[in-house]
Amino acid sequence: MPLFKVFSSVRLVEEISRTGHDRNQGHIEDHDDGATLPTFQANRQAPARIAPSATFGKSGKSRSARRQSQISSVRQHRKSILPFMRRSGYYTYAKKGKSQKLLSLWPLPVLTRYTILLSAIISALNALQLIHLSCSSPKFVLFRHEIVNLLLSPFLFSFSMHGVALFAWNVLILGLFEESLTRPLGGTRCFLHIVLAILFAVCSIRQGIGYLFSRSTGWAVPTLFFSDSIHECNQGLAPFLFSLLVIQSISIDDKYVLIYDSRDDEGNRLTISKVMLQLCMLLVNYTVKNILWWSLTGLLTGYVAAIVIQATMSTGLGHDGVNRAFDDESGNSLYSIRLPLDDDGEAVNEKSTRSSTPGAAMAAAAYLGRIPLWRILWSSVQRGTLVLMITLPLLFLCNAYYQQEHFVDELTLNNTISDADYLFSMVVMTAPRRGDPAYLTKTLQSYLDQWPLLPDTHASAVAPDNTNAGPLSLYDRLKIIVYTHFSEHVEYDRARAHFRDDAKAQRYLTWVQHDDNDWNHRRHMAGALKHAVSQEKTSAYIALLEDDFPICGRHAWREIENIIYLANTRVPNHCGVFVGTGGSGLFLKPDIARLASDLLFKYDDMPPDIVIQQCLLGKLPECASCQQQLVISKTLLMHHIGYNTSTSDDRSYKKNEFQCNWRHPFVSPIHQNKKKKRKAA
Repeated sequence: MPLFKVFSSVRLVEEISRTGHDRNQGHIEDHDDGATLPTFQANRQAPARIAPSATFGKSGKSRSARRQSQISSVRQHRKSILPFMRRSGYYTYAKKGKSQKLLSLWPLPVLTRYTILLSAIISALNALQLIHLSCSSPKFVLFRHEIVNLLLSPFLFSFSMHGVALFAWNVLILGLFEESLTRPLGGTRCFLHIVLAILFAVCSIRQGIGYLFSRSTGWAVPTLFFSDSIHECNQGLAPFLFSLLVIQSISIDDKYVLIYDSRDDEGNRLTISKVMLQLCMLLVNYTVKNILWWSLTGLLTGYVAAIVIQATMSTGLGHDGVNRAFDDESGNSLYSIRLPLDDDGEAVNEKSTRSSTPGAAMAAAAYLGRIPLWRILWSSVQRGTLVLMITLPLLFLCNAYYQQEHFVDELTLNNTISDADYLFSMVVMTAPRRGDPAYLTKTLQSYLDQWPLLPDTHASAVAPDNTNAGPLSLYDRLKIIVYTHFSEHVEYDRARAHFRDDAKAQRYLTWVQHDDNDWNHRRHMAGALKHAVSQEKTSAYIALLEDDFPICGRHAWREIENIIYLANTRVPNHCGVFVGTGGSGLFLKPDIARLASDLLFKYDDMPPDIVIQQCLLGKLPECASCQQQLVISKTLLMHHIGYNTSTSDDRSYKKNEFQCNWRHPFVSPIHQNKKKKRKAA
């Protein structure tokens, strides 16, 4: 029983900052001492309208006398207004009045009710596979035109424990927003219209942002390339709730009060701003996955919507004295503007509402007509900016948690791919270039710098043939084949001489030189692949490189290890991995490498590197099993130092093209495994 008494005395109260008297029933009045300054808080009673001058004819006065009487009344009323205007600059005010009401979400608000019903129907149909929906991202909309999936994804949730719990949590937040914003925005119908506008705006703007920060800016400005902007997917209400969070700034002073004692004392209550509580509740969505880009889109949309709502509703003040900022049916104010007091300590708009003289009403209208629109919008911008300044750091902090780099442990990678003698057999193709630049030496050195001289005994695996050779380190399973079919190659000879006494080079490098001397890039590439797959010891991957593509440092090498590991664990049937561009950075399965060496001559109308790329994409009939199985890196992990000395006369590149950290040329979703990416997102 004592426990029951404790909980029975707990009340959750909604505190609404307002001014003047409030005739709404069920409110607990809490008047502060001193002057109280009103906002445009309407009453159940419709605001008084100023009658046309023709209705004044019953007084028997002439038109000029009636006009003079009205002007005199306005001037007299301005005398009481102007001193306060000078002190306050229109907007400063004394203590605000407050109204309180018990917060009750039962019965559920109308829009929340229908959202639950619609979501339950759509999610049930999807669970029964009668319809096929999933989370939506810009890549699926822009390149696969999944418009229906985009529009229905906000109402989609999974019937897992955490899926249902998160959906119920977001529905609770929606109910709080609807309960809080319906009255200030003019009723349920207005709130519904605003939510529908936000729904379509967020979905549309999200596609533009995804394209802008991936395919639009990734080429020329690598610092503005964000792969997640186009790949990040969402299902549920979270982005649209972030929009309502900014719109809540219209009533930024409103609070929730938890009263946990039957005695309504100041010491027995806990007060928190509505905006802060709703923000904390929204951040729960980040416990499941990162939705930074969808959240940012929601905030941006809500920020613009709040300004548009304020500007639209401010037109409710007409010069005819009719206060169109009031909803005549519900008596609720649509926006908040601070008004001064008159000499009697009473709000101008309230006195004009009760006054029977048209002069008083015209005095209020005269004052209201002096409020510039830019002041109203500036106040809205300030409140919206405050909400953004509080919210954005928290979102970036959550994003930083998800963006932490976790490189695969080398022992894990070594044990995951242990069915071949070598993990990588990297074939570096080299041919004479104009001026004989030292590209081959730089490229080989860039890889040797990432690999240790002595094997790491902590990253060892059992030899695949189960012989007594002992455990193999990850770096025991790496080798580079330097391949050329030119008998006269100055840079090849120079590089070989340079690495002759290098201990690392002796450990990792193998030199192969054929006397062909045929300037045929197709034959050169086919010969390199055939040589690699014909080795006595097997390799998990045949990596194809050109001699002017050094790796982009230690971080890039660890990225390659990560991608290879994820490809084997998430897309086990993949045909290859692509981390470079052109004919470099292609990691091929041995059977695909053997097949590609034959296809190079069959499709002689295509450039040789394009033939291999088309095979990995599954676009050639012989490579149908590779369709949607290519795994790529987010950005290029190899540096093209030979941009101006291509071995092909018909190719030339700019210095800043296809360099480290550039968007991968295959970043388009049509080149990636759809199932894998959706799971990863």
